[in-house]
Amino acid sequence: MFPIGVNTWVWVSPLTDEDLGRLAPKVAAWGFDTIELPVERIGDWDPAQAAELLGNLGLKASVVLVMPPGRELVGADAGTVIATQDYLRGCVDAAVAVGSPVIGGPAYASVGRTWRMSDEERKTCYAELRENLAPVGAYAAERGVTVAVEPLNRYETSLINTVEQAVEAVGGIPGVGLALDVYHMNIEERDPAAAVRRAGDLVAHVQVCANDRGAPGADHLDWPALADALRGRGYQISHDVLSVLVARVTGQSFEEFLRERIFGPLGMKDTGFHVPDEKIDRLPTLYAPDPRTGEFHVWDEAKGGRWSRPPAFQGGGGGLVSTADDYHAYFRMLLNGGTHGTERILSRPAVELMTTNRLTPEQQAARHAMAVNNVHVSYGQGQHGGWGMGMAVRTYRGDYAPIGQFGWDGGSGTTTYADPENRLTGILLTQVGMSVPDPARLIHDFWTTLYQAIDD
Repeated sequence: MFPIGVNTWVWVSPLTDEDLGRLAPKVAAWGFDTIELPVERIGDWDPAQAAELLGNLGLKASVVLVMPPGRELVGADAGTVIATQDYLRGCVDAAVAVGSPVIGGPAYASVGRTWRMSDEERKTCYAELRENLAPVGAYAAERGVTVAVEPLNRYETSLINTVEQAVEAVGGIPGVGLALDVYHMNIEERDPAAAVRRAGDLVAHVQVCANDRGAPGADHLDWPALADALRGRGYQISHDVLSVLVARVTGQSFEEFLRERIFGPLGMKDTGFHVPDEKIDRLPTLYAPDPRTGEFHVWDEAKGGRWSRPPAFQGGGGGLVSTADDYHAYFRMLLNGGTHGTERILSRPAVELMTTNRLTPEQQAARHAMAVNNVHVSYGQGQHGGWGMGMAVRTYRGDYAPIGQFGWDGGSGTTTYADPENRLTGILLTQVGMSVPDPARLIHDFWTTLYQAIDD
């Protein structure tokens, strides 16, 4: 189930501490999970005070950035751009204080600024936007926040109206994703659900309303299709929920449980949710090449980066950092049916359940129709097969690897699969994210070379 929130703009503008103190208890009593907090001006409301209030009420927060006339990252003088960047950094700071994972809004130009734009001018504007937004994205990423860029309808901006344009404009910028507003999508997208799928993992935040800005449902929008599209891109959510359940049932933190049951018995001494100071020199910097220029941008530094400190949430959907030796120990245990030496780590039926395709024929058909005949990055995204309990399972042989191979690829340029038929495990860990095709090509070359090396 999706967490549901409401924006304080329903009642007031600008938001103040007094307004929030009056509205937040009502929002919580009405059963909302989240409250959206617009930052029209830095200082309108106190983030520390808001964090305390919302924490006492059990409400989550989501920060909304606002772009009135005078806030511009494109087609403006240097002073205006710098002031806008400073404002956006202030929104990031507010998000950190209240625990919001995003700042969402049209972080490119003031709302209402429209002009006739040629294709060539659009390309120039996008290049300028990428240059001016990248420092803000980096600042946000260092603090665990995503700048969610929102496409607006053509009557409110000329720059980014559709998901396709948004992906072209900001896709691959570290720390930057997309915020989708169904009101604008209803105007600009021929198929809103297809647009959500096009955005994929870039989706960081979604705002919903009926086509007339009323309550969703009593309008012509295909809400079931939109919900299915959103569920289809949130594959990691179930794993995050599972990590919470494990912690609550065992009375341990998720990392303590993993260390006691998995990491310790397997000798995985370098696996955890962060890298301690004495080992941080072994963690390389992660890069994300610019899709347009190929220039390497720092996605995450080792020292002071995401994995240099314990996370606020130990999620099962992603966040562990590991080494080739540790990964090999884990996959060797799976290949051995759950045993490590003479010690049983997982039951054989549990391993079989994890490494058996669980997709229905209908789900399988949809994935195959999407990707079997396409060149694709991942061994688990339809071209190569199905999905087990936490990993891809090959059900289709389109290259060297046999049916039954299981594992997964990572967006930071990593790939690990185990092959029961040939009794082998392949591990490739790079430090270049898949923001351009080259890391994916390297992964394909790696697996081709590995299987060509088999000599019976």
